[in-house]
Amino acid sequence: MPDHQATNALINETSPYLLQHAHNPVNWYPWSEEAFSLAYKDNKLIIVSIGYSTCHWCHVMEKESFTDEKISEFMNQHFICIKVDREERPDVDAEYMNFVQALTGSGGWPLNIVVLSDKKPVYGGTYFPPEKWMEFLEYMISIKNNNPSLLYSQSEDIVKSLKNIIRIPSAKTKTEITQSNIHNFTNRIISASDKINGGMRGAPKFPMPLVYDYLLHYHFHSKSKDVKEVLLSTLLNMASGGIYDHPGGGFFRYSTDHKWFLPHFEKMLYDNALLIDLYSKAYQHFEIDHFLNIAIQSGEFVIRELLSADNEFFTALDADSEGIEGKFYVWSYKELQHLIKKDFEIFCEVFQIEEHGNWMDGNNILYKKKNLQNTISKYEISPGYMEELLRYWKKNLLSARNSRVRPSLDNKVIVSLNALAIKAFIALFKASGVEKYLKLARKNASYIKDNMLAGEVELYRINDGKKTIKAFLDDYAYYISALIELFQVSQNQSYLSQANKLAEHVMNEFSIENSTLLSFTTNQSAPIIARNTETSDNVMPSSNSVMAKNLFFLGIFLDKRDYIIKAREMTNSIFPDAIRNPAFFANWGTLFLHFYSSPVEIDITGIHSDEIIKTMQKKYLPNAIYSWHGHRINEFAKTEQKTNVTLCRDRVCGLPIYDAETAVAEIINYKAFVDI
Repeated sequence: MPDHQATNALINETSPYLLQHAHNPVNWYPWSEEAFSLAYKDNKLIIVSIGYSTCHWCHVMEKESFTDEKISEFMNQHFICIKVDREERPDVDAEYMNFVQALTGSGGWPLNIVVLSDKKPVYGGTYFPPEKWMEFLEYMISIKNNNPSLLYSQSEDIVKSLKNIIRIPSAKTKTEITQSNIHNFTNRIISASDKINGGMRGAPKFPMPLVYDYLLHYHFHSKSKDVKEVLLSTLLNMASGGIYDHPGGGFFRYSTDHKWFLPHFEKMLYDNALLIDLYSKAYQHFEIDHFLNIAIQSGEFVIRELLSADNEFFTALDADSEGIEGKFYVWSYKELQHLIKKDFEIFCEVFQIEEHGNWMDGNNILYKKKNLQNTISKYEISPGYMEELLRYWKKNLLSARNSRVRPSLDNKVIVSLNALAIKAFIALFKASGVEKYLKLARKNASYIKDNMLAGEVELYRINDGKKTIKAFLDDYAYYISALIELFQVSQNQSYLSQANKLAEHVMNEFSIENSTLLSFTTNQSAPIIARNTETSDNVMPSSNSVMAKNLFFLGIFLDKRDYIIKAREMTNSIFPDAIRNPAFFANWGTLFLHFYSSPVEIDITGIHSDEIIKTMQKKYLPNAIYSWHGHRINEFAKTEQKTNVTLCRDRVCGLPIYDAETAVAEIINYKAFVDI
């Protein structure tokens, strides 16, 4: 056991990030009224430092500044110091991030803010080298001692400006979703795309799975060659790049370069859940086996490394091990030569291995060639033998890597992230037909219901037996979305009933007066600066976009016209912003498509319905939903003894169809767009 010379109040926390700082000489407090009261009593400024456990630069700043005795002594003497895990308290993180971005023009983590005892921010930034951090702290104390009124006036001015910037759209906005503006929305994404390497132009490159989920849906309707080119380039380049963990499966956080070569090595549940979903759908749409293999390998990574024995999903794996970023994942040439005993020369060509390393310090990142046909021809081997080699190499490397010191695990269990995993494994089940993935999704949903829900509607974001944090809008929205997916894949009405009860609770508790949008926090929560309405989709979908889609689908399933009207009003509110910057409103974009072209409702009845359901669910049908509305099936269908499929749209149903292939063809052949 290490001999810790210091212990602070974080020792009683459960967050891995907070516990990482529990033995700093800085006298950290968790976010609590106790800390703010103490600051008021002692007339001290407050440092709020926000990060997360797998954040590399958070680790760097801790090592450089928060373990430094001189810096820590100054912080303890002059400040009350608070540590926040942004994944536990995204509400706090969002408000202070808005402040720092408005102040400096940029943001990120670690996020460091000086605030007053009323929680209002004064100044802030992100990563500070130790000498700059000390200068910053001394400057803030100098102002406090010599001109304290400046702190209060500056805080008031910035907060007023922020309140004006944080515009909540009114309920009166009206827009029309037309074929023309959907095409314009799409073309703006395509024009910003990297046609050669995939993804968006420039670096760093983030996967942005929601953008490509939207483009898949659009391509289903349009068959646009430009959209297909961007989709295939992105999906193939990411799966070949260093951003993908070739031996172990799963994707790293992002690529620092424009070719997907050099990743930032942390592995997040949310990235992998969304990418499993994307690659599963891409396989269904394009019927490219490689996409299904990537989805399965990534799913198996999540099961192997992020799933507990209680069927709960953990949050992330760190980028660092033994204090070095990426050490767990990279290889020296000699090490590879020792491990790869079979066709080592071919291995080096396939993964672009160099004797002196293709990265720093003589290390190699596995960076797979996209097209192996030239290698197959050069070495006169068959495609089947190449596949055999790839399996052999990956198995050997994964086995060898398992003996290394592992990156640390962030074992928080967060409802919103688990809900993303539920949807991912449903998508993987539909693409692969492997039942264990659906069973896992159901078990995780049961875990949330049994452990994270008080009564029928009081959801917790975190409930680890020692600490509880009430759910935010993203937790509710993502979980409702997962329940809707479970209902569609299982026909179990209890999922739909639970989703509806939670949606009604959201409407009551998260609504904003004179706005169609929903607050990230409940009506009982007092904001630091202003109520935050999360509308922009980034790597993860915004809570408002997910909730709008939930209301749209629940409105169809439950014949609740008011839900559909609410979803349309929410869409209207953000539409002007979305058209201007579509890459950050991609999840909204899929809802635009549904509003422009109403989804086909599928109902299947009869003794062989399970077989037809499984066949149809293997197909990518983004314009269709499984409604299981017995009361909407026409009278002829009800009297037929055969298993039949009934397709309905806008409350009008067609004649029964007696086989899955014909039903799928009819759905696929429906053109939402008149002309492209």
